[in-house]
Amino acid sequence: MMADLAPHFYLSRSFGNVKYTGNLGTEVWLFHEVCTVEGASKYDGVANATPGADCISTVGFAERVWKMVGAPKPGKANLYIAFYKTAAAPDRPMRAVEGTLASTKDGVTTYTISGGQHQTYGVPSTPGVLANHFLQFTDSSCVDAANPNAAAGTAGCGPKGFNSFEGTFVVEVSPTETWYFPGGTTKSYKNDNKVLTVFKTLAWAEEKMVMNKLQKSVAIVDYTYAPANSDEP
Repeated sequence: MMADLAPHFYLSRSFGNVKYTGNLGTEVWLFHEVCTVEGASKYDGVANATPGADCISTVGFAERVWKMVGAPKPGKANLYIAFYKTAAAPDRPMRAVEGTLASTKDGVTTYTISGGQHQTYGVPSTPGVLANHFLQFTDSSCVDAANPNAAAGTAGCGPKGFNSFEGTFVVEVSPTETWYFPGGTTKSYKNDNKVLTVFKTLAWAEEKMVMNKLQKSVAIVDYTYAPANSDEP
């Protein structure tokens, strides 16, 4: 019962007497209020609403609110990934693809992409990738405790801060305009490729036993992302 009522409490606390009108500015503002850290922080149940919060919880909650208020524009939660570099396609880490990073076998990562297909995507061009390495995104919490000066998401960082996708809410405002809201962030974009820039790196990770516990760490960085400023409605 409380789960069903939570969005109503959220809207009451967050929007007050603001009337939902359905125009572009209101739609984008509405979703930003619900999906991003600033908005989710008003509702205690969304992954504590801290930077890097669980993107799935955030966009899932946002999707329910979107449907509840009867927004006239289509909106859905998507998962976005990128493919590692190959000699023929060195810019693939910059291209967003719907799906999730799945597993690695014999040094080649297998992806689950939109539609439930499983495919492999060529031999990595980044030197040093081994059969036991697997591809992950890293965020700002992926740090090297032994080297405080190391940049987040670089070799030796871990065991926290690894991601297999970025959960994003997508709103099609018109046939020529679509907005992308990465969950657990403060960002809003009009280009799906920019969603990837919420991460620090796309990296080949490995698991090793540390004090009798299997821990994940970055072995090799495949690509380093430059942060992208939000597009403003």
